[in-house]
Amino acid sequence: SNQVDEKTGKGLREWLLSRGKETGTQRKRECRSISFHDFTPDMRTGMHANVLVAHYSGGGLHERADIRPTTYIDLTTNLPTQATQTWLWFLISRPVLTLSPTETNTNPSPVTDACTIRPPPDFPMPIPTSYVVFACPASNVTEYPDCKDDSAPPDLPAPSTSSMHPLNPSHNRTRTSPPSTAKKIYKRKDYDFSFQGVPIFEFNQASTFHTPGRERFEILSIDNLGSWYPTDASGLCDLPEWQARLSAWEEEVDTLGREERKEDDRAYRDRGLEDPHARRGVWWEMFYQAVYREERKWRRVRECMSRGKCRIVVRWVENGDSGMSDGAGGGIGLGLGIGLGVRM
Repeated sequence: SNQVDEKTGKGLREWLLSRGKETGTQRKRECRSISFHDFTPDMRTGMHANVLVAHYSGGGLHERADIRPTTYIDLTTNLPTQATQTWLWFLISRPVLTLSPTETNTNPSPVTDACTIRPPPDFPMPIPTSYVVFACPASNVTEYPDCKDDSAPPDLPAPSTSSMHPLNPSHNRTRTSPPSTAKKIYKRKDYDFSFQGVPIFEFNQASTFHTPGRERFEILSIDNLGSWYPTDASGLCDLPEWQARLSAWEEEVDTLGREERKEDDRAYRDRGLEDPHARRGVWWEMFYQAVYREERKWRRVRECMSRGKCRIVVRWVENGDSGMSDGAGGGIGLGLGIGLGVRM
């Protein structure tokens, strides 16, 4: 489709949701979590491997996961065909930044008292909602049958309606229903990605943070960073300061030893894609370190997908029914989602 940039994925989410609205096929299944595992065998021994690369929860106050079946047309040609093709798509959304009240590594002075938890003054406010969407033909994915989720927690007593907070956030559930008495059934479904190519990805906050040498960072979220402290600096550094940072960074990269480069390879780190940011202060330094770690995580997901060795595990709970409901709403939301669709 000419609405989707196949290189950056820009427009992918809006296109997927609009197709679901147009065809009236959009439904959703709320999920508990989604996990990404790297099944690439050990190169030296050939032994099977299972490395958890990323895990995201849904179902909390600020997190939600759902499955959305939708009807599609051809993403590349936009031409009608007689044949149909099922596409599989995932959406994960959450705040681009989550601050931890217990993390103190952003404190520039060990004697500084605790402060109000907040990002620096030059951070975008309100904190933006970030999402990643990726989609590909279902024929490029091995899909395993639904099965019982043995990792499910024990059932807890349903909360009484009198104890619920009267002021629900606007992004929370749109309707308040009486507590269900149906037996909860915990399920999981596994997918192996992918064959004949890598899915199209869209990161909506890719251009929000940048450095003088980089205009895009394909990240979802930075989690558990400490607060900014009033004793810390913020704002942009001047040109001589940034040039000094750049010179020091280039010297560090040039003097890397063989073992350090091997360790970088094992960690999916490419220092050639990293360069100094232009912000001042301890907080921003910790933030950009986390940005590069987050970028490496998604690079690893894509690379193991390209080998057909990425296992995605989705978990959800059903209340004695199919677990599917109408999902026509098109807001961003907070959480994650999976969709199936047919190209017409």
